[in-house]
Amino acid sequence: MPTNVLITAASRRVPLVNAFRSALARQGGGRLVVTDVNALSPAVYSGDRAYLVPLTSDAHYLDEVLAVCEAERITVLVPTIDDELPIFSAAVDR
Repeated sequence: MPTNVLITAASRRVPLVNAFRSALARQGGGRLVVTDVNALSPAVYSGDRAYLVPLTSDAHYLDEVLAVCEAERITVLVPTIDDELPIFSAAVDR
C-alpha cells in the first residue's frame, strides 16, 4: 500500500515537499498532497495535489483537513505550524 502524505500550511516549504517526494520515491511511491490558505504559495505547485483550506482559527479548519485526508487516503500527516498541533492532537480519534 503506497504512503500518501499531507503537508499542511505548505506555504514556501518547497524543500520540505521535495524531500518527502524523494522519500516516497525511495519507498515505492505514494501521493504528496499539500494544503495552504494562499493559492499563490510556492509549495502549492510542488505537490501532486493542493487544497486551499481556511486559517487554523476558522471553526471549519479541522473538518476541511479531514475531508482532504479522506479524499486523498492520507496515511501520514505533517503539520508545519505550531497552531495546528493542539487542533490535531485533540482530534486524534477522528
